[in-house]
Amino acid sequence: MSLIWPGSARSGVILLDREGTEIQKLHFGEKTLVQMREKALAKWQDTEAMACRNQMRAWLDPHEDHGYDRTKSLKHISDSAPLDSKYQKLWIFLMAAVQEFPECDSTKGYSESTSISSFILPLCRVFMSMPSQRVYLNFVDSTTESGRSRIGSKSRKEPDLALEIKDGSNKTVCEGGFGEVTSHAQKGYRKKNAKDLVRIGLSLKDALDFIGDSYGVHSAVLVGWQVIGQNMAIYLMFKCGNLYILIHVRDVTIPDNLTELGTISTQIKVWNDLRATIEQGLSPVFEAVASGKRLVVSSVCPLDPTLPRIETTRTPEFKTFLSRV
Repeated sequence: MSLIWPGSARSGVILLDREGTEIQKLHFGEKTLVQMREKALAKWQDTEAMACRNQMRAWLDPHEDHGYDRTKSLKHISDSAPLDSKYQKLWIFLMAAVQEFPECDSTKGYSESTSISSFILPLCRVFMSMPSQRVYLNFVDSTTESGRSRIGSKSRKEPDLALEIKDGSNKTVCEGGFGEVTSHAQKGYRKKNAKDLVRIGLSLKDALDFIGDSYGVHSAVLVGWQVIGQNMAIYLMFKCGNLYILIHVRDVTIPDNLTELGTISTQIKVWNDLRATIEQGLSPVFEAVASGKRLVVSSVCPLDPTLPRIETTRTPEFKTFLSRV
């Protein structure tokens, strides 16, 4: 899926997938699209995951050898607590998963809320939450900070999950990422899934605007993710001038039973890359929040103060897209 919904000639959001669509090539030119994609992919951080992969195999290979026996696997993992502190959250997750995951769920009939609370949040918190930086992954149960600053949006629906950045008083000051989830039962609903992706893009754009207006940071890279069934697509968004580029970078699988836990070890590098990308992309935001200096939120375009900021939700292109998906 690839789309573009411009706010004006100066502003817009582009979902850049592979080499781009014919409309995008016509609008931007093939050379510009190649440069955009190269710049976007450069935002993804590459890490060395051999040590982590070996640790995962030490935990999960016996789990498979034991025929996914819950008692034997739990004893083995509990007796193999990691010496390196950076693996402790992963070890705690595996302990909980071995105790709570079903042996094999062939029906996949659980609800969206069960998917989030039982499978997605426990795993994603291992690689997204950063308590040392006051970054926490949570349900969205009210309007987000960036959502409150949104102008012209008629939709009050917020994403399912938000990566919240808090200050020293534990107050959420901004968001660094958003996620949408669709259960197995609804994964064939193309219109819902398309709107969810649009909501991710809109929320990330609002968050970038909010961070720029509130803290003067215009170099942040935010993460978005969409889980459909068990497939989690990871996106990055950042600003290039007054253009917001959203790019799909990787897919991972969310395990939901004991026999699928091994998929984590095969994809551990992607999870580690994701964590490093989030930390690097939000580093200027951490510094700005730590300084305690907050600017007055503006409704004008930061690149040209004489122009009002164009809101994506007000454009006819955006409304047309929503009516056709």
